[in-house]
Amino acid sequence: MCIHQYPLEKIFLVSAWLEAMLYGMFFCGFWLSVYIKIAAAVRNGRSRAAHNPVMSAGSVLMFVVATLNVGEESLAPTKIDPRRTLQP
Repeated sequence: MCIHQYPLEKIFLVSAWLEAMLYGMFFCGFWLSVYIKIAAAVRNGRSRAAHNPVMSAGSVLMFVVATLNVGEESLAPTKIDPRRTLQP
């Protein structure tokens, strides 16, 4: 069975691009949900159907963790040696 291995440089580039795309979708979805929640609260005067505070805190925590994960490379750049990652 022949196994084709892609170059690690290409894999790192594609994974960074995919991570940025998924983070962008998450970013838009998060702020859209915040806008909807605030608009519903304003319209209904602190609506009865407001989100649970635990749910809101959880979504904010998830957003912060995702943002730190995406910004991690710019905060502490590290060099990855492809030869080292291929060693068994």
